[in-house]
Amino acid sequence: TLEPGTYSLRLQDGPSELAIRDVLTQDLITETDNGTDINVTVQFFGDDGSVQQRTTSDGTVDMTGLPAEERFAVTVEAGDEYVQRQAIIPSILDQQAAYLLPQDVNVTTVEPRFILEDPSNQFDTESSEIVLERPLQTDNGTEFVAVAGDRVGINGYDVILERDQRYRVIVTDPESGAQREIGEFTPTQSEEVTLTVQDVEFD
Repeated sequence: TLEPGTYSLRLQDGPSELAIRDVLTQDLITETDNGTDINVTVQFFGDDGSVQQRTTSDGTVDMTGLPAEERFAVTVEAGDEYVQRQAIIPSILDQQAAYLLPQDVNVTTVEPRFILEDPSNQFDTESSEIVLERPLQTDNGTEFVAVAGDRVGINGYDVILERDQRYRVIVTDPESGAQREIGEFTPTQSEEVTLTVQDVEFD
């Protein structure tokens, strides 16, 4: 379990800069409402076990010098202003930002637990990854953007989400690269959610 204010994601084949943005305003995360700087520390974990750390207070993280073709696990420390978050960005070429959900009294959250079932055995129910996308306004109009996700694991995937917000659920096998869009999901309470490759059902 990540400490409050942390955000984990996976990146590959990226450009030299990663933006850290507020998912509600889409502004770069640079300071609190009262003007206090938010120092963001990013750790890049390579497949070979290497760890590199970068720090920023301007909302962008310099990725210069990191192997462009290597897949990274990344942890972003953004302080107590933001909900703890795990996420997967399938390709930094398609999405150059990590989006954090603010810890705000006006933002109601729930914490579902996702369990994966696959009768066809195409996706491993523990090592596969669940990616959650939500619609955001971009330069190209409204698009679904990856905002949360992680490896399912033996106990399932717990994630804090904004209540009553529509998300799109995608399952990926990181070994084969196979991907399946499961459907859309609107969380209303903290509950166990069983996902199948063919459909989605809620316990």
